[in-house]
Amino acid sequence: MKHLMHLILPLLLISAASAPTGSTDKTRRGRTTAYTEPFGTVFNINRISGWIYADGTSGNAPNGDAGIIFPRGTANVIYQDGIVWDGYVRDENPQNPRAGGQTYLTGTQPGYIAQPGNGINPPVASDPQDPRAHIYRIRSDYQTMSDAEIRADAAELLLKDPGDVTPAEMAAVRSRYAADWADWPYDLGAPFHDINGDGIYEPDQGEAPGLAGADEVIWFVCNDLDSGLTKSLYGSDPMGIELQVTVWAYKDSLLQDVVYRRYRLINKSGVDMDSMFIGFFIDTDLGNYTDDFMGCDTSLNLVYAYNAFPTDAAFAPFNLPPPAIGCQLLQGSLIPDIGEEALFDFKTVMNYRNQTMTSIWYKGSGMSVSDPDIGRYDGTLQMYNLLNGYLPSYDLSNPRK
Repeated sequence: MKHLMHLILPLLLISAASAPTGSTDKTRRGRTTAYTEPFGTVFNINRISGWIYADGTSGNAPNGDAGIIFPRGTANVIYQDGIVWDGYVRDENPQNPRAGGQTYLTGTQPGYIAQPGNGINPPVASDPQDPRAHIYRIRSDYQTMSDAEIRADAAELLLKDPGDVTPAEMAAVRSRYAADWADWPYDLGAPFHDINGDGIYEPDQGEAPGLAGADEVIWFVCNDLDSGLTKSLYGSDPMGIELQVTVWAYKDSLLQDVVYRRYRLINKSGVDMDSMFIGFFIDTDLGNYTDDFMGCDTSLNLVYAYNAFPTDAAFAPFNLPPPAIGCQLLQGSLIPDIGEEALFDFKTVMNYRNQTMTSIWYKGSGMSVSDPDIGRYDGTLQMYNLLNGYLPSYDLSNPRK
C-alpha cells in the first residue's frame, strides 16, 4: 500500500484558486536560494520534512536539491513549490495584468510592507535584511526536546549526517527556538492563541505563539515590491502585495503525514485589484522525476501525484514503495452567497461560500506546450490564461483550451 502525503493548503483572500503543476525538464532548474538560516528553515515535526525560506521560496534545499522528503529521512517527493497570482491593478500603470509569487524563480523578497500605498504614493517595503524579516519557527515542546531530537533537527538544517553535528550546533538550534518564541512577531501578523479573543497578544494572560494547537509552527512575511524580482519572474511590475505564510503540523499519529499551509495575500498598493487568480505551483519529484503521473479529484479539491511504477530507485534502499502525494485546498477565498456558510480563520461566516479549485494544468515529459516564459511579460499573459483553465498562450482575448 502506498503512503499518501498531504500538503493541506487553505488559500485565503482574492478570487479563485488553481493548481498548475511543474515541469519534468531539469535542464533549467537548479536555483539555490540566496538566503540561509535564519532566512531558511525546515518543517520536520512529523514524517514530512521540507525547506521553506523567508523570500517565499519553498521545496528546494539550500544546495539546490529537491527539498521535501517523505517519509522523513528517506527520499525526495517535491523539487520545488510555491504560490502564484495574476490579476489587474487599477492604478496609472498601463501594464495589466501583472503576476507574482514563486515558481522556478521567486518574485518576492523577505519582509513586510512598512508603508502601504495610498493611491498617490506607492507602498514602501521594510529592509529585506532586517532581523525581523527572517523566518520564524517554534515548537511547543522546544524546552523539553531530547538531545536526539535536537541532533536530528540540526542535521536536517545543516544538511549533514547526525553523527557530524557538534554540541555547539545543537546549542544553536535550541537558542533559535527560544529566540523565535520570545520574539514572535504577533504585531506583523504572526498567529497566537488569543484566549480572551480581544486580538491583543498578552503572554502574561497565558497567551502563547502558535496556531490550532500545532506542535510546530513556521511563519514569515514577504512582499512583491522588488521590481527586479518580479520582472525576473514573469516580466511584471510589482503589484503591492504583502504575503503572510503560516506552516504548521502535528506529531499526532493521525496527522503525521500532513502539513498545513495558510497563504494570506494582502493588497497594500492603495488601489483596487480585481480579476485575480491564485494557483499553487508544484514540481513533483517522487524519487526519479521522469515517471511521475498526476491527476485531480474536483469533489475533494485535491491534486495528487503518484509513481508510474511500483518501485523507484530512490526508495528501494529503504525497502519502500514510492509514495503518492496530495495537495488539497481546504479553505478558498470568500464568495458572497446568501444562505450559505464559509470558513475563515477557523470560524463560520454566514452568507458566504468558499471558492473551490477551478482548474489544473499538468506539464510532463514530452509535452509540446511549454511553461509560461520566465523573465518576459509574455509569461504573465500565459500565466493568466493558465490560471483561468486555458492553455498558456499570450492572447487573453482568444484563449485556447
